[in-house]
Amino acid sequence: MRKECIAVLVLLIIMGNFFHSFFINSTALDAKNVKGNPYDNNLFNQTDIPTWTIGDTWTYESSVFFEGENGSFDGYIEDLVQTVVKLVNLMQNETIPFFVVNLSGNISGELAYGIITGDVEGSIQGELIVRLSDLAIIRTEIKSWGEIDTFLLTFDYGLNSTLLFQPPLENYDFPLKLEDNWEVFSHVTSKGSFYIEGLINESLSGDSLMGGFMEFINIQNISVPAGIFESCQLTALNNESFDYWYSPLVKNSVKSVINMSSDNSTVNLEMNLSSYSLINQQINITQQFTPPSVYANEYANITGEVRNTTTGDAIPNASVFLRLPCNNQVWNVTTNNLGYYHTMIMAPLIHDNTPSNDDIGSDGIIAWTSGIYGDGCRITTLTIKGINYTFSLTEEWNLISIPTENIWTAETLGQNISGCTVVSIFYGNNQTFISHVVGSPHDDFPIVDGVGYFMYVTNDSNLSMRNLPLNNINITIHPEWNLIGWYHDYVTTAESLGAAIANCTVVSMFDGVSKNFTTHVVGTPHDDFTIETGMGLFIYATETSIWQGEG
Repeated sequence: MRKECIAVLVLLIIMGNFFHSFFINSTALDAKNVKGNPYDNNLFNQTDIPTWTIGDTWTYESSVFFEGENGSFDGYIEDLVQTVVKLVNLMQNETIPFFVVNLSGNISGELAYGIITGDVEGSIQGELIVRLSDLAIIRTEIKSWGEIDTFLLTFDYGLNSTLLFQPPLENYDFPLKLEDNWEVFSHVTSKGSFYIEGLINESLSGDSLMGGFMEFINIQNISVPAGIFESCQLTALNNESFDYWYSPLVKNSVKSVINMSSDNSTVNLEMNLSSYSLINQQINITQQFTPPSVYANEYANITGEVRNTTTGDAIPNASVFLRLPCNNQVWNVTTNNLGYYHTMIMAPLIHDNTPSNDDIGSDGIIAWTSGIYGDGCRITTLTIKGINYTFSLTEEWNLISIPTENIWTAETLGQNISGCTVVSIFYGNNQTFISHVVGSPHDDFPIVDGVGYFMYVTNDSNLSMRNLPLNNINITIHPEWNLIGWYHDYVTTAESLGAAIANCTVVSMFDGVSKNFTTHVVGTPHDDFTIETGMGLFIYATETSIWQGEG
């Protein structure tokens, strides 16, 4: 039997409930350009990331067909039970909090491999490691064992498989919004072993890319053995068929349908929820953001209340720990006499692996409390729409670069700055400056990503912008002097930047306060200055090259 037959079969089924996956090569699929909009406010508020509790259980029944180059399987996974058994490292800063989910089930069906045909009966056990803040898959460990009856004989079989996802496979873009679409990507490393007694004993290993685009296309009432549930239909935006129905009430999927085909294999899978059980936490803690989505570097209010789940009574003076896992930031607050808490935070820049058509990133903030009444946990998504930059400009000349997407020209940029009279660009191809006088029709040029600009202001002023941060740039570096701009949200040094640009010998900055230049010769220890977001920089190169933001 081809080793990936059972491996693909078991892994797709077990993980299918948790992630919507389809394999692509390194070329991304085209996403639809649609607007993400909330629909019914009541359901929309529920489609934020669910907070699972230890003891939550979902049971599924599945039918599966797999056909590959050397074999096929047609059968069932029965009583596939997924149970949350542990919440790890909730309060430790060095490790991202995650759920441990146990898996168990039974597999049966007809197996064909070459001239071998027979019936399979087996068991499945495994474990999923799921990131608390966004339900991203970190790791799966799966075992299956049982018997294969063929040629009037019975053979034992066994499968051990581990999948590691880097970055963690972040399939959802919470909160789910109708017509929103988002990108999914992860590099998957697999290892394990597979045997059929006396016939096969092989190791399993490999690397692959999982990714593409998902879209929330519809709201439907879905009937499954566990009942009828109002559900969010998610689908893959590619040539494969993948439909997945997520229920806010169930806090998980209620149905999954996969139809995948390639030149050498076909997979058809359907999973239906047969039962579920959700456990009440000992303490009911709520969490709301105002506003629910913000620009990075802007403030957001976090409010909520803490109550005894059994009695409904407010819990005063309770310690509430708020944690943003993406940067391990923690805030501590205390409830008042009515059980309410409040704090204000500055939103950080969050980039994740599910960029969508109306945000650049998100992560769940975990609110946790513990006391004499027990524990309580709640997760709410902080969505970052873009970034808010503010430059302080001093009287006379300044040198900056625009680190966000824009459609400005020299004229419109100057109009957005109080007291700005001149905007100048330096062209490396002919080593000349062009200056635009604000308010005149002459020499108006577009503001280009990754380029630095001089501007003259008659008084101290500010330039503020709110937009998406720049991502990829391609700037031609010409022999001799060039004027580029540092757009990343992290700092670097003149030496690091110069070393990353081919044949660069000098990096120079202009200080708008002192009106002086500082020049660093690459490869020397002298005058190596810090480069921050939005700085314009002169560099000297001896040959032509392309700069793509390295440094």
